[in-house]
Amino acid sequence: MEQQHADQLAFPDREQPCLLTNAATAGEFGKPILSVVNPYGPPGGPSANSPPFQFNMRLRYQWSLYSYNSFAQAGVTHTAHSYTQSSADPAASSGGAVSTTLLRFENPPYTTLDASIGTAKDSWTAELYAQNLTNQLKSVFTSTNQFVPAETILRPRVVAVRIGYKF
Repeated sequence: MEQQHADQLAFPDREQPCLLTNAATAGEFGKPILSVVNPYGPPGGPSANSPPFQFNMRLRYQWSLYSYNSFAQAGVTHTAHSYTQSSADPAASSGGAVSTTLLRFENPPYTTLDASIGTAKDSWTAELYAQNLTNQLKSVFTSTNQFVPAETILRPRVVAVRIGYKF
């Protein structure tokens, strides 16, 4: 019974993490400090950097012609919007100086397309590929850690040839 009471004292509401008073002179020892905002936001609020929906799909076709093994491949990836901080942090204001490193930004949704075609014979391979064909330049993370808004964007379109030899 004493253990159950201690658990209830340490975790008065298991759905809401909280800080407990540890000052014996406060008269509130072991009780939750109610003036501190939950750093994870309200229950059911969005988590940081967690889009509500993501998917990817790849299609690949392979064939052989005369001793050449060839392929063609296409792929699509979609990521819904997400937030850079939990919903307890303040939203980014539309003006004025940045006064905290905990501003909350919304990352926009984006879709990328990739494609490749290639062939192989014996130990040789050759491939032409493209990533982010539509050249989406969306922010995947925004931060004010240095008191200046800084964004990390998707890698721009890449088109390249890859040649390999296995020995």
